Amino acid sequence: MKQARLILETVCHETGIRESQLLSSSRVYHLVVARMLVVLLLERRGFTDERISWILNRTRATITVMRHRAHDDLTYNRAFATRYEQIKNIIDNATSI
Repeated sequence: MKQARLILETVCHETGIRESQLLSSSRVYHLVVARMLVVLLLERRGFTDERISWILNRTRATITVMRHRAHDDLTYNRAFATRYEQIKNIIDNATSI
């Protein structure tokens, strides 16, 4: 759970949103992008869709769709891929200390 907390805090800090916004039901684009970043970062650290859905207060099906969309955005959206890599590096550096 420590990893999940670090990921949530880092994504919120780097995207400039509050955790309450991240966990809200809002579908505003920048919040959806932040959630997709969280989903990818958690998935790549071994979290299941069920566990991620519990953390983000979403259904497992929503997380599955979000994960597929995030993988597509990594491939086709350079800005998203760059943001993901930046946040991933921050988290990797924080966990290696």
